[in-house]
Amino acid sequence: MRQPLIAGNWKMNLGPKEAVSLISELKKVKPNKAEMLICPPFVDLPAASELVQGTHIQLGAQNMYPEEKGAFTGEISPVMLKELHCRYVICGHSERRHIMGESDEFIHRKVVSALAHGLTPILCTGETAEQRNEGRTEEIIRELRTICDAENRIADIASNLTSLKNGYIHIGTIKSMAYNWLPSMVKNFSKKYPNIHFKISMGSRRTGGCAFHPRRTYSPVWRNHSGKNPHSLWRQCKGSQYRRLYGAEGY
Repeated sequence: MRQPLIAGNWKMNLGPKEAVSLISELKKVKPNKAEMLICPPFVDLPAASELVQGTHIQLGAQNMYPEEKGAFTGEISPVMLKELHCRYVICGHSERRHIMGESDEFIHRKVVSALAHGLTPILCTGETAEQRNEGRTEEIIRELRTICDAENRIADIASNLTSLKNGYIHIGTIKSMAYNWLPSMVKNFSKKYPNIHFKISMGSRRTGGCAFHPRRTYSPVWRNHSGKNPHSLWRQCKGSQYRRLYGAEGY
C-alpha cells in the first residue's frame, strides 16, 4: 500500500530565519503513517537541507528549469536541487501555469528532466479554482494523460529500433512540440546513441511521422498532407536556435 504524503508548499513565504524556526517545530511532529515533505522557497533550501538531514522530513523544491545549466537567468537546475539533497520537485502548479504562462509541453519537459536526474516530480493538474468548481478536473487530467501517452508511444518506437550504431531519424512534428517537447528527448537519445542524427521538420497538425534510416542512408519519407516536403526546422531556426534547442547541428 502506498504511503500517504503530506506536502507543504510554502510558496513565496518565510525567509531563512523563519524557515529555521518552523523546521525546528516540525521536527517534533512525527506522522505515524505518512511521509512529511516541505517545499520552501529557493533561498531557504540550503538551511533546510542541513536541518532535515537524518530526520523524518523530506525536502522538495517548488520549481525547476529542465536544463542542467546555461543562460537561464533566475532559474534553478535539477543538478542544483540534487546537491541540496532535494528528493521532490513541484511541476505544473496552477500559479506557474496561469501567472507565468507555462504550457503543458514545457511542464512535460520538467517532469522528464526531474525523473532523469533522480528527482520525484509532484505533477499538479493545474486546474484553476473556477475549473475545479465547475467539475472540470478530470478533463484537465485527461489532457495531461494525452501528453504522457504520446511520450510512451515514442519511447516504445525507440526501444524497438535495431541497428542503432549509426543512421538518421526523421521526425515530422508541429511547432509547439518541436520547440517545447522534443528537445529534451532528442538530447537524451543523442547521449545514448551519438552516431544517430535527427532531422526535425515542421508541418500542420495533420502531418506527422517518424522513419529510421540505418547506415547513414538518408531518404526522406515524410511528407505533409499536400505531398510536399515540409520546411526543415534547421533552416527555419537559421542554425543558432536549433543548436540551442537540440544541442547539435541539423540538416
